[in-house]
Amino acid sequence: MIGKTIGKYTLTRLIGQGGMASVYEAKHDMLGTRVAIKILNPILSSNLQVKERFINEAKIMASLEHPNITKVIDFDEQSEQLSIVMEYLNGEDLNAKIKTNGPLPTEVIIDIFSQTLAAFQYAHEHGIVHRDVKPSNIFILTNGQVKILDFGIAKLFGQGMEMTQTGTQIGTPSYMSPEQVKAEKYIDHRSDIYALGVTLFCAASGAPPYDSSINSHYSILNKIVIEPLPALATNVAFQPIISKACQKNRELRYQSCNEFVTFLSRVRFEQTEVNFNIPHHSHNQQRVNTEPPVIPMEPVKKKQPLTLMIGAAAAVILIAVGVIYWNNSSKEPTQVSVTENTSGKGNNGTVDDGVVKPYGDEKPTDNNGNNNTNGKRQGKDEKPPVKPEDKPTDDAAKIKALEKEIENLEADLKKTNDKINKLVDNRDAATKNGDRDKEQAYEMEVDRLVNKERKPKAKKIGEKKTELKKLKERQQQ
Repeated sequence: MIGKTIGKYTLTRLIGQGGMASVYEAKHDMLGTRVAIKILNPILSSNLQVKERFINEAKIMASLEHPNITKVIDFDEQSEQLSIVMEYLNGEDLNAKIKTNGPLPTEVIIDIFSQTLAAFQYAHEHGIVHRDVKPSNIFILTNGQVKILDFGIAKLFGQGMEMTQTGTQIGTPSYMSPEQVKAEKYIDHRSDIYALGVTLFCAASGAPPYDSSINSHYSILNKIVIEPLPALATNVAFQPIISKACQKNRELRYQSCNEFVTFLSRVRFEQTEVNFNIPHHSHNQQRVNTEPPVIPMEPVKKKQPLTLMIGAAAAVILIAVGVIYWNNSSKEPTQVSVTENTSGKGNNGTVDDGVVKPYGDEKPTDNNGNNNTNGKRQGKDEKPPVKPEDKPTDDAAKIKALEKEIENLEADLKKTNDKINKLVDNRDAATKNGDRDKEQAYEMEVDRLVNKERKPKAKKIGEKKTELKKLKERQQQ
């Protein structure tokens, strides 16, 4: 097929091949632009039902104009050959991305599925059900833009256009909804929502919920109808969202992709320390937990009684020695010298006008009673008093001050959380009323409060509580 001309295009490379069709890269003969051409398997061209599906895919994709849905450029029909000419996509599908990277980061998942859900919301609003949603049909361009592929078994619902009969299963087993497994006659957009939930599970866990290498086809279909999906081991914040999307009863699932993406966006708040507890069977948004974050305090180890007794005894001995040394070295003795005074002028200044003065107030003298001009008393040099050690830091006062500071910070954080709660309520009301501008405005303000106010405040509280814990441990030592 390489080098073959289809319309104005020449096939240059095989991109992929399946049982129903092959996809080639091609180049416009005059403009040189690249396209992708999907060619129906010639063997199936004579099958009227398959042929009808292929033409139906081209018509559906051509009717959809959305940035996240692959564009159809042209359709070509030759003898035993049907071809759909589509825009060329450079990147990888979600299945390949998961196989390469394993479980995807939360932000990457939210980005991919926000675009994916927007595309399916648009398709559903136009009455189109994809019916074969899976990772390989979600393509990610090199710039991060998502494109939905393969509407080959899509159908219009609610308009009497049924291309299958009751009892016929359509879809990829692991991603089929219970109603598809049971081959119910009426399949609506909520089957796509179920499959999107399973696809989200695959992106969050790194693998499909059912391993086809160890489970039989019958076993997988049976699990889909009877058993809930396995629990996530990674990216557990997505668990309640997946559980809601994959309810066996479609009336209990998200009823639209808009509702789905609203709950999905809340996972981002959890990643910025705002706790949303999303219920499985309720459409009402849970409010932000206004309680301040709790930093676990490690218990202070108690010292053994014997260790305490030894430490106390050593402390008493040291104190006693210190007192004795202080008295001997820095405290001067008080001596009184009384001499009969007949002149009234005093003798050596010890008695003056009948007032007895302590020896320490006299001028120093030598052994002959003369003034000692060097300022030292005979027989003993004055030593500067020993300055006692500074008192230890008052940890109790610091602890009290820290506890008060933490209390004020937590009160301030609660006010911020209350603001976020009010904005979330307003945003949900705008979503319900279809006011996209207000919804986006509230969303931006919530993001600002979370990142600029709540997150720094929560971090500061954590730091202060860590400091408090250390002080309390030191106080107990």
